[in-house]
Amino acid sequence: MADDKKIQPKDVILENQSTSKIVVETVAAVMKELMPMLQQNKGSSQPAVEQTVSGVRSKVIRDMEVKFQATVKANNRFNQSLQNLKPEQMTRIRIPKVYRKYFGPYLPVGINGVVITVPIDNNYHPIPKIYLPLIDRTIAYEDEKIDFMERTGSKDIKEVTRETLGN
Repeated sequence: MADDKKIQPKDVILENQSTSKIVVETVAAVMKELMPMLQQNKGSSQPAVEQTVSGVRSKVIRDMEVKFQATVKANNRFNQSLQNLKPEQMTRIRIPKVYRKYFGPYLPVGINGVVITVPIDNNYHPIPKIYLPLIDRTIAYEDEKIDFMERTGSKDIKEVTRETLGN
């Protein structure tokens, strides 16, 4: 590994979670800081309110940039750790061709900004073990959607959402 620090399961952030988490935290920080200031400035002139909003926005943008940079650094460490995997940290996976109908010829899976693509060709392919639970969840979710379609007569898998399945 590039660092002496090993990647722990709690450090694994899916691609879409990383960005959305930062945005959610940023919006919460803006609201937490901005609302009391706006309450204090109630009745103040428009320039005073705009200055308050501008100051908070600048601070939050700086804070968000720091978080994004930390995420990028973590992603780079994770990517480097994948480059130095030992054989016992790898596994082999086979995805049956029947899933091509739902995923296409490859199943892309991303963790911490590092995406691997697993061919859907019924052959065994080596992958880092850390990706296996995510691949298993992705296929299990697709299986749930297929089962739902069969039970309900739904024709388009894209119509089936997590809410429809009750997850």
